[in-house]
Amino acid sequence: MRDRDLHAQIHGIAAPWHVTDVRLDVPAGTVEVIVEHRGDACCPKCGKPCPGYDTRLRRWRQLDTCQLQTLLVADVLGVECEEHGVVQAATPWSEPGSRFTALFKRKVIDWLREAHFSAVARHLGDAVNTVRKAEHKRLRADGDRILVGTKHLWLESPASMRPERRSMLSQLKGICTRTGRAWALKELAAKLWDYVSPDWARRAWTAWAALASRSRLEPMVPAARMVRTHREPFRNAILFHLGGLHLYPRPASAHTVS
Repeated sequence: MRDRDLHAQIHGIAAPWHVTDVRLDVPAGTVEVIVEHRGDACCPKCGKPCPGYDTRLRRWRQLDTCQLQTLLVADVLGVECEEHGVVQAATPWSEPGSRFTALFKRKVIDWLREAHFSAVARHLGDAVNTVRKAEHKRLRADGDRILVGTKHLWLESPASMRPERRSMLSQLKGICTRTGRAWALKELAAKLWDYVSPDWARRAWTAWAALASRSRLEPMVPAARMVRTHREPFRNAILFHLGGLHLYPRPASAHTVS
């Protein structure tokens, strides 16, 4: 298989776009995949064939290929549509105005989402443990040692628990009510990562933060405050910077209309 065919498959380049060249620079650790549009161009808004207006050389950061920084490079045609004026022809691997491919953006969003998830999980785990220690101290003063040795039980995922540990946790939640409430807030937060819609995710995180703030569990309040600043992980993922990569697209050139 030729390099051009291989890279077309790797990067999902299909007609009317074609890989015409692959430029490898081993010392620089980069590879440029040159892509060309063949055939009639269409308006990206209405889909009607349109005459070309001009071209603009564009580069998009793509996922690495064999640890080489990879760029897709193409002359993108500006087309003149009778209805919509001069607009930039669509590039199926990227959103208009973006300097990154859709695959690269999704990977970065996954990385940032994981970073958000880990940070929230760590803070909530610490908060649950702080509540547990305070309740353990109070119970032990009355001669009750029921919470001895249960630290990891409250931090373990119920889905991976053995039946006997799940049964023990269920009993403890009814007895050690403060730790049980902190644990319930932690588990509720874990479920909020399953939201797909940013709007619903924002509402759910806002409601969770309000619930945690009103829980009368002091260690949960800083966690709720931290969640308020990160309650839009999906949206923030394309606004935040990762390793100096500015994911916010630059303004389009003069011949394009957003």
